[in-house]
Amino acid sequence: MRVGTISLTLLLAFLLRTYELGAQSLWFDEGHSVWVARGNILGLLAERGRWEIHPPFYFYLLRHWMQIAGQSEYAVRFLSVMCGLLTVALAYWLGSLLVRRTRHRDPRTDTV
Repeated sequence: MRVGTISLTLLLAFLLRTYELGAQSLWFDEGHSVWVARGNILGLLAERGRWEIHPPFYFYLLRHWMQIAGQSEYAVRFLSVMCGLLTVALAYWLGSLLVRRTRHRDPRTDTV
């Protein structure tokens, strides 16, 4: 039952995230991320580190992702789809841990 539930949940999350994923051109923030990721990686820390508010790991990841998947709207946005699916799976796993933990509690020893 649990494998079927998470599989169905991830399939639904995937379908909702990829529906017309490449239909629109890149928005300003997406274009900015692509521009930063295309730039000099060492310069990202040195120069842009002063004014860029986003952590540099995303740009490093996006740079390598674009080398593998390409630079189309669909390809660039698909990295966020994969991160979103990972987040859904992680939330499901943490939720199941919490439910299991509360089921095995002894109400006589619970303290607030």
